[in-house]
Amino acid sequence: MKYLILFLFPLLCFSHEFPTSYTKLKHREHKGVGYDTGYTSLDVHFTFTEFPDFCLFANPRGHVFNDGRFAFNLGLGARYKSPNQSWVLGGNAYYDYRSETIFSPQQLAGGLELFYQTLAFRFNGYAPIGVVKKTKGRKAQVALANLQGEVEKQFVETQNVDFFAALGVYYLTGRSFKNKTFGKAWGSDLRLTAQLWKRIECVFETTYDHIYNFTFQGLLSLKIPLGEGKPTLPPPFYRSVIRSEIIPTQTIKN
Repeated sequence: MKYLILFLFPLLCFSHEFPTSYTKLKHREHKGVGYDTGYTSLDVHFTFTEFPDFCLFANPRGHVFNDGRFAFNLGLGARYKSPNQSWVLGGNAYYDYRSETIFSPQQLAGGLELFYQTLAFRFNGYAPIGVVKKTKGRKAQVALANLQGEVEKQFVETQNVDFFAALGVYYLTGRSFKNKTFGKAWGSDLRLTAQLWKRIECVFETTYDHIYNFTFQGLLSLKIPLGEGKPTLPPPFYRSVIRSEIIPTQTIKN
């Protein structure tokens, strides 16, 4: 991926137009909440319907972990501009899948977004479906439901550089299995994002909860426009949905 970024970098610096549809090539390193390795992603944001105050978009994402396992997300979303044009409200729904060692969890998820001037407020909920807990040998593994909320502020906005900072909290809901309690933990999340030329994102993120302790991650993302669609709505309509892409699992020895 680093060679692809170096190859495309000169081409991307000449356009400052915010694309309506795009693909992101991303790599996140290293462990996070409920997973132990980094992963590489292909993230497509496709705006397929636009009205003067409303848009619909699709957002499929595929991920390959450093150990060769995979995950994916299939999402649909909508955003709406208020009559006085002071805020943008968004909603989304996703199906998530993850390949794991003991079993492969699935979940349904939904989110709400509110963009107001330089602020963004987000709330996401995740509910595992199907098989949510299983044993293998001396290990028991559980997929954890999750609730998240955050506020993000844009501190810098120029033609070449944008900077965002976000602070959030999450709750991994409790689940009993094999006479043990899984989840049941509050956590905090801090994320710093630098966006260069509207095309390249550099992200630092750290979380803490008493199950996974501190995690520190870096993410590099390259945005490639799809087609030549001209933006007719404010920038929040075309921003990526920020959410947890990977279903968290917890494994305990019996």
